[in-house]
Amino acid sequence: MQIRSIGSGPSSLLFGLDIKVRRPDLDVEILRAGRLNAAPGGIAFSTHPRRRVRARLAELLGSAWAPRRWQSIQVLRADRTIDIPAWNSAVGRLQLEHLLEEAAHAAGCVIRDVLTPNSAQGATDLTAFEAKLSSTYAPELAPQALSGAKAKSATFAVGPMAADQVIAAISTEYGPFLGHGFAYSDSQGIFNLEAPSSSWERLAAAGEDIVRFVMEKFAKVLSGSPIEQLTAARSMDTGMMQRRREGQHVMLDGSQVSVHDSFLFREELALDDALALSAAVSESRDIADALARYEKSRAHVAASASRSSAVMVNWIENIHRYMDQRPLQFSFNALTRSMRINHRDIEQHAPKYLRAVDREFSGVAEGTDPPPPPMFTPLQLRGLTILNRIGFSPMCMYSSDDGMPSDFHLVHIGSRAMGGAGLVMTEMANVSPEARLSHGCAGMYRREHVDGWRRVVDFVHAHTDSKTAIQLGHGGRRASTARPWEGGPNIPALQDNWQTVGPSALPYADSLPVPREMTVADMQKVVADYAQAAAWSIDAGFDMVEIHMAHGYLFSTFLSPLSNARTDEFGGSLENRARFPLEVVRAVRRSLPDEMPLSVRISAVDWSPDGSTIEHMIGFSAMLKDAGVDIIDVSTGNVINVRRPATGRLFQTPFSDQIRNEVKIPTMTVGRIVSYGDMDAILASGRADICLLAKAYLDDPYLPQHAAKARGYRGMKWPDPYSTAADVRFRAEA
Repeated sequence: MQIRSIGSGPSSLLFGLDIKVRRPDLDVEILRAGRLNAAPGGIAFSTHPRRRVRARLAELLGSAWAPRRWQSIQVLRADRTIDIPAWNSAVGRLQLEHLLEEAAHAAGCVIRDVLTPNSAQGATDLTAFEAKLSSTYAPELAPQALSGAKAKSATFAVGPMAADQVIAAISTEYGPFLGHGFAYSDSQGIFNLEAPSSSWERLAAAGEDIVRFVMEKFAKVLSGSPIEQLTAARSMDTGMMQRRREGQHVMLDGSQVSVHDSFLFREELALDDALALSAAVSESRDIADALARYEKSRAHVAASASRSSAVMVNWIENIHRYMDQRPLQFSFNALTRSMRINHRDIEQHAPKYLRAVDREFSGVAEGTDPPPPPMFTPLQLRGLTILNRIGFSPMCMYSSDDGMPSDFHLVHIGSRAMGGAGLVMTEMANVSPEARLSHGCAGMYRREHVDGWRRVVDFVHAHTDSKTAIQLGHGGRRASTARPWEGGPNIPALQDNWQTVGPSALPYADSLPVPREMTVADMQKVVADYAQAAAWSIDAGFDMVEIHMAHGYLFSTFLSPLSNARTDEFGGSLENRARFPLEVVRAVRRSLPDEMPLSVRISAVDWSPDGSTIEHMIGFSAMLKDAGVDIIDVSTGNVINVRRPATGRLFQTPFSDQIRNEVKIPTMTVGRIVSYGDMDAILASGRADICLLAKAYLDDPYLPQHAAKARGYRGMKWPDPYSTAADVRFRAEA
């Protein structure tokens, strides 16, 4: 079998070398195209557990492989420097290429320099090429450019810096700028300058020399080293791979296309791709099958990297939100801004630094007990103290009869409170019979419901330290449906249907009836229903009330232009679309005592063209704050029956971050929070104030207690009858 690898960077060399070592029987030719134009630079390597590029390079290169292992990170903010132990490494690009080329020669690869990429002659069984050569070998594989970033970056070659890795946020007369760089030798490094496009535009309009600007503004971290501009300021746009293979041609480093140019581990992604391609091809005798498996496996990697890149670009576009954070918190926020690493990841390498971050977050004084992890730091909302920041998220259970909570709810909510949740929230309790999604949905529309809920609340308060919240809702046009297990989603109730309502006569799904457009009298009744339900919630003993205004239910459909086609004072502009939801908020606020907090759940985006955007919902959140709301529960989507979310780990947290730091209001975040380290990172960085868990809690009702054990935190109190469980350690077996 004949294999050809073509490119000017290290990825094509690594692929050729690795596959020759794995399969010495293969004929491997490496064509070096355009390397005479290679710019100086370095390649950073992470400690990502799923990426073993460093380990494989050590195996292939032996003692010659000696990357620069970073010793220190320095973060500069507001004239204060934060020094942190480092854990990553780097190597010069040209140095790595030289080592790979020598090893490839020794392994038996044929290496030739060619003037142009299309100089390759002769047929092969497989031609692997670097992404920048796609227009030559497979134009149909050219990445799709994703433009629209409102931030730009420029790259510089620098000399020795103040630390192996530096991060500096500077407020200038032109706006905020972020500089970050790394050393790849004792005398060489790379420095990236990033900023919102508006900062760059003002800098250009002033006629500033960019090199002089960087040397002056970032002198403290650059330590007076020489500097050379390698790239002009360019948009931090990314691309998307539709496909990576066409016939016998395959792109060997496509994942790097999915991240912006100044992404720290961009080139490591490319090298990781090359190793994955080598492994797939060497382990299969069928090229087509090998390429299909490679393409499928790397699609997930690229999608994850793309999400992180997008989060970082958004962070830069809106860096003004974080410039008033305390320097220590800012340093942690900056280190975790990609959301690819979390609190636990950093703690493994820099425990003393993390203790300082946790101490500042919790307010525990220096020299006293060790600070609690952020998730176990109390939160104050009006007169309510929530003892930890792990919340049990509302989830419809469809297990009520005429809205009445039952034994199921006592066990369902009570067990999560016994497990240590700081806040337990009911499922959506509907404010009228016609507001229910199904015949099995819970309610707070009859006086008898107060006694049913009081039974649950009294149990929680009597046996645990958890606080309770009721979520009040109205299904709107999504009401009168069957339970999910009675035939699937979005089918009408199997019997005794009722008329649904909405802002406009537009159905949620083709399978559901058209709702009746609400009149002003209808709205006035709903306002009264919510005020009554809130008053009854106080009688039931709840500590907090939440109004559900997300997920395509009644108020969500008023807020979204996709479902609100009204032309009166309740449609059109955001202010008009928000009029009715805000009337309800004010009525509920008036029903509650001053010391009781009020929450609202929103869908921060509709995930659909022409729907609500994060900018709309930042504006609406400001209106909610003015109306007396104390905390925003930030979710997304479901306003229409077409879902296009960019899901993935922590996929909704950036929206919580934006609302919290733009509106200056506490938030709760929910969605794919998968580890204790994620929760601590979200909280310590200032992206949310409570982490809500849903399905994870269904799997583990005692999740907070298990988190405390895993984190070595002994401040969590078990209910007295369960106190002997505090020191139990159950051995996990494979």
